[in-house]
Amino acid sequence: MLKKLLILSMIGVIYAGSTQYWACDNKWKDVKIGFSEQTLCQEGDLITSVAMLLSVQTSLDPKDLNTWLLKNNGYTQDSKFVWDSIRPFGYKYTGTFTSFKAVSEFLGEPSDRNPLHLCLIQTNIGSNHWVYGRYRGGNTIRVRDPLQSNSVIFEDELIAGVCYLSYS
Repeated sequence: MLKKLLILSMIGVIYAGSTQYWACDNKWKDVKIGFSEQTLCQEGDLITSVAMLLSVQTSLDPKDLNTWLLKNNGYTQDSKFVWDSIRPFGYKYTGTFTSFKAVSEFLGEPSDRNPLHLCLIQTNIGSNHWVYGRYRGGNTIRVRDPLQSNSVIFEDELIAGVCYLSYS
């Protein structure tokens, strides 16, 4: 019984949503990413999107996540994010999909989606831009964007979806 309540509680938290973080928030905009000279405001859309993905189960903001990644082999020597580094938070890297259909099917519709399926989405909005993919909405994917107030992406804007299964 307790196990069922815990699972239902966890699903409720995931459905409740994530925190909207902005890469250029004054609290962390000047923080350097990994070992690089680039700051979260300059090039931090991926790390900020990862923080949003994690926010359904943790309280790590982009600055705290960056610190954690530095201490826990979350970056390569050239400051590239290690996709499987968030496994300790209960997220298993399941793969990278390069088609809109595959990513949107993995995420699902709000009413029928598996709440444990989450994706980071690389778009061609701007240049090599990352957002947190939440669920399919018809012919769009609903997202949280760390740089602008964009809440959807369309098929022609998706480059790839790096997807995770939450197992905690």
